[in-house]
Amino acid sequence: MKRPLPSTRTSWATCILLAWALLAFVGCGARSVHIPRSDPEPAMTLTVFDDGFHSGFILPYDGMPIVLDRERAQAQPPLPPFVEIGFGEARWLQGLDRSFLHAVRLGVWPADGMIMMVNLPERIRTDAEAAHTRYWELQLTVAGKRAVYAEFDRWIDRRRVYVRPANDPQFFYESTHRYTVFRNCHDFTLAILRAACFPLGSRWVTSSGSFDRQMSRGVELLQAAGIHAIGP
Repeated sequence: MKRPLPSTRTSWATCILLAWALLAFVGCGARSVHIPRSDPEPAMTLTVFDDGFHSGFILPYDGMPIVLDRERAQAQPPLPPFVEIGFGEARWLQGLDRSFLHAVRLGVWPADGMIMMVNLPERIRTDAEAAHTRYWELQLTVAGKRAVYAEFDRWIDRRRVYVRPANDPQFFYESTHRYTVFRNCHDFTLAILRAACFPLGSRWVTSSGSFDRQMSRGVELLQAAGIHAIGP
């Protein structure tokens, strides 16, 4: 005896149920591998400082690209774990000429710029100005860390290096940028921060007061936006 053929209505119902089952299976599979978006894990802490006269950075020496400090990369004994990096006028930074006449001259004529690196035992400065220094700690993403190192490298002129003993905590490089009173260490600090996409206001900053206000405002903007690590 032949079985009756299923009705068209029954066939359509079966197809619909199979389709829903397939979609549910695919959907469950998709949900099981979904990773919610979150802020990238910080790759490095960059400390910004300003002592009321000079600004710059303090960052871990470990992990610094060898190109930034090639001459001391294999120094023995080991250097302190942090390094301060700043920009200044070559003769003033090295303590060769800090006279009033030289300071007046810098307000009129550009002079040779210089990058100075100073190894530190902690993430704070240890000189006489340390008590008056303000600090801001910024978290960098991997891309932010890479951008910061690349900008550091753009400020260093490799044609002349001041070689010092391996255990000397200070080290100098000539800079690709000239120094004037109106294009000073704060401009260097802002250039590095801009490379990391730190929120900045005016590009014209020549004093510690205006620099401090930009730093405080930028930190407030990051906190309000819930951004924990910065980078391009």
